[in-house]
Parts: sequence; C-alpha cells; structure tokens
Amino acid sequence: MEPKEITTPNGYKATLKSYLTYGESEQLKRVLTDEIKIKLSTNISSGKTVSNIDEKALAAEASRQMEMNEIPGSIMYKAKDMAARFLITKIVDAQGNDLGSGLEAVNKLPDIDGNFIMNEVERIRTGAEITQKKGS
Repeated sequence: MEPKEITTPNGYKATLKSYLTYGESEQLKRVLTDEIKIKLSTNISSGKTVSNIDEKALAAEASRQMEMNEIPGSIMYKAKDMAARFLITKIVDAQGNDLGSGLEAVNKLPDIDGNFIMNEVERIRTGAEITQKKGS
C-alpha cells in the first residue's frame, strides 16, 4: 500500500503509512487492554454442577458473574500517541522544512493542524479507511 499524504488547513504536509502492521496493531491492543481487570466468580447460582450444565448456560452464568473494574481514560491517549509514532513518517511545513516524524512532530504544530493529522491517524488505526474501500 502506498503512503498517504495529507495537507492541513495551514499548509503542513504529513506523510503517513496507510496501514498498521500486525505487530503494531497487537501493541496497540495491549495498551488498550493492559488496565482492564476482569474478576470472574466461579459460583454457579442455579445449583447445577459443571458436569450437568450445557455450555450456553455456563457462558450465560459466567457473563452474569463477571465484574470489570474502572478503566482509566488515559489509555485512549496512550493508544493514539503510539499510533502516531507508528503511522506518521514525515511532516513538513508550508516552506518545505522537515519537522520530523511521529507524535513529536505533531506536537510542534498549531492545534488545528495537529488535530487534522491525528484524526487521519485515528481513521487508519480504527480501520475506517479499509472498511470504506471494501464496501465501495
């Protein structure tokens, strides 16, 4: 797949990879799930033993007994920042000066331009672009 070039409202040009590799995608998933803690109770309230309960009933009982702790909102920012490091290969200003790559380069930009680029990063990270191409 070809790199993607976008131009921000103030004329910055960003070159982005058009996809995440499998390994990059897995790293992002780890960031998003690292803070999740799931507590499963092993009680089966219906009084049935595991040997005489069917799989659907067992799964239904387990879902009723599962608790998830609170998830900090900061993990979304961690994932977005990591995606920027993976996907943004170059940013240049309107005069052609190279500002670098990744999140560090985006952080130097005016807010409107940074948001413009990060919205594109998010579209690539979530697979919105691939879904649109398949559906067209």
